Amino acid sequence: MTVRSWRVTEPEPAITLENAKRAIRATDDEDPLILSLIAAASERVEILTGRAFGPQTWEVISAGFPSGGIEYEWGPLVSVTSIEYLRADGTTGSVPLDDLDVVEASDCGFVRTLSTWPAARTSANAVRMRYVAGRGWTDTTRQAVRLLVGHWFKNREAVGDAQAELPLGASALIASVRRIAV
Repeated sequence: MTVRSWRVTEPEPAITLENAKRAIRATDDEDPLILSLIAAASERVEILTGRAFGPQTWEVISAGFPSGGIEYEWGPLVSVTSIEYLRADGTTGSVPLDDLDVVEASDCGFVRTLSTWPAARTSANAVRMRYVAGRGWTDTTRQAVRLLVGHWFKNREAVGDAQAELPLGASALIASVRRIAV
């Protein structure tokens, strides 16, 4: 069964513009650049750790209700906002949120029903689940973002291979909170 997911809303950045400017000793005329570096560094930390930090909404779409439950890959899950599905007659139905059980392991998992899934139409976008992930940036992840912003601000061109693009301190901080697949 094909499952696709994407971020619907962007999370708040890990650090403020003022915080970044103090850390890198920047001037006001570079605000647009610094804001883009903050957004890029925040997203990079989430990608490298495999975790959502700033609260954000995700949507998962599948061709039907999977027997084991609807998988989500970005956690920690804060809440399931909605599960909608197409009925055989083409109308939209909703699964009651109080009928759900969340099974979470290492910031990913799946959502299953406590009873049985309703009958959904057989089509590529038959089931849509929206959920909120991310319980907030930690001091460790904020510092990793600060280090990345400072590094990218100072080195505006590529400095070597992809691994060398991360400052050593940021690499160590990111490694300490990285999700480990089992």
